[in-house]
Amino acid sequence: MKHDSESQIQPITTDPLTGEYKLTIPEWMINEYGWYEGLNLEWFIDIDGIHILEEEEWEPITFT
Repeated sequence: MKHDSESQIQPITTDPLTGEYKLTIPEWMINEYGWYEGLNLEWFIDIDGIHILEEEEWEPITFT
């Protein structure tokens, strides 16, 4: 799937009501991996980068 290179850069924002930090996942990534609203994702960081797993998934999707 084609995606706009600008959409690979996302700012970290703060929710004004809760103070929680937010990061928007670009639409092309949602579509490419078949993710949908309500899907639970697990995030972890190690020496190789940031890894995102779908709930009950065994192989990480790695972004470095």
